[in-house]
Amino acid sequence: MLNFVICDDNLNILDKFSKILESIFIKHNYDAQIGFKTDNVDELLDYVDDNKTDVLILDINLKSDKSGLEIASLVRKKYKDTYFIFTTAHLEYAMMAYRFKTFDYLAKPITYERLEETIIRLFDDVNGCPKKYIKIDNKKTIIAEDEILYISTSSCK
Repeated sequence: MLNFVICDDNLNILDKFSKILESIFIKHNYDAQIGFKTDNVDELLDYVDDNKTDVLILDINLKSDKSGLEIASLVRKKYKDTYFIFTTAHLEYAMMAYRFKTFDYLAKPITYERLEETIIRLFDDVNGCPKKYIKIDNKKTIIAEDEILYISTSSCK
């Protein structure tokens, strides 16, 4: 079971994000849980020190004495296999985030579809079988490339 931990300074976003994440776990029958969610940086660091954390989802601007990037640096020094997913409205930090072997960088506001795509890729990576996906139906449906049997087009004139 993968243990997810979420940290965001906005409690409303934190609750909404965790509900979306749980619905993705259920929809895809993923063996995962949200082990901890918090808006407090010190609580987060204490939890990560004492508990296995497979995936850490961090807001970059936490309105705290430490940013999400600083937390990632501290966690990465101790735990080399933790997946980092950053969330922020501050896109200027994207390149800095990848110094910590970041799995993904999600711009706020985060949509269900975008988060679902990231979680599918993450589980494929964890399971050692990365797949290529195609979005259809105006990006609302995601299917694996290897599930396509044929493609046809038709034109109506």
